Amino acid sequence: MLITATTTVANVIFNDIFIFHLGLGVAGSGWATTVAQAAGLVLGLTIFLRADYRRVYRSNLTWKPHGRRLLEQLRLGLPMGLLPAADLLGFSIFQMMQVRLGLVAGAATQMVMVLTSIAYMPGFGIAQAGTTLVGQSIGAGDRAWALRVGSRVILLAAVYMGSIGLLIALAGPWVLPFFTAAHDADAVAAVALGAKLLWLAAVYQFFDGLNLSCACVCAAPAMRSYRLHWYWPVSLLLFVPLAHALTFAPGQGWVNFLPQFGWGAYGGWLAVVLYLMLLGSALFLRWRSGVWQKIRI
Repeated sequence: MLITATTTVANVIFNDIFIFHLGLGVAGSGWATTVAQAAGLVLGLTIFLRADYRRVYRSNLTWKPHGRRLLEQLRLGLPMGLLPAADLLGFSIFQMMQVRLGLVAGAATQMVMVLTSIAYMPGFGIAQAGTTLVGQSIGAGDRAWALRVGSRVILLAAVYMGSIGLLIALAGPWVLPFFTAAHDADAVAAVALGAKLLWLAAVYQFFDGLNLSCACVCAAPAMRSYRLHWYWPVSLLLFVPLAHALTFAPGQGWVNFLPQFGWGAYGGWLAVVLYLMLLGSALFLRWRSGVWQKIRI
């Protein structure tokens, strides 16, 4: 907690220094984050290697690499890392599309993404709790209870995130102006667009809760393989092309071989809703099918 708090405060301070005092603009924000993370790393190493830690935990003896163990971690961690990477890459490309539309669409999308994170982190915590509860139940040999508790976690996460999304949409017209500067000529337009996009985001939050919780309770190896086979194709071969087609009018986008409907930011966010609706529903149906219950431990 100390390291996280220090990194967060340092990020705020360095953002002010790099963006405004050094005049680096958006690039300064990237540098600020990098320097803040470096400060957190230095603090973490300082704590990890201090005298009492070395005495009790022998933390100074863990620096030697062990190739076999590193390969085992790589085999386990690489598939796990590829899952969120697919989602993150797809959303990053989606945000780049909105910025390409113009300042208003880009700013409105960024404000909506920031506000929806209020629902994301607690929802992710609920979903992670589901991983623990389902894992304990499987380990105890009670797979019927694992199915029941996992289904309750999925329902709780989806309803929670959807409800928070709805509250944010209702409060949007009052909250969004805090993200803009009064002297900005595009502020009114960005707030107006963001307030409308928040209603699409509220629907997206429900299905994102479904997606997150299903992904966490479906943590068994067979389910992880199923998720890996779904995430990359659905994100890059469906979501990204669909967002491009619905966002851009002819001549606006990056490629011309896709249909272009020109619905702007509304089209992009509709693609987000459809993407998570498909992904969350597929994972939920797989969970409810009970295929994972046949896995031998």
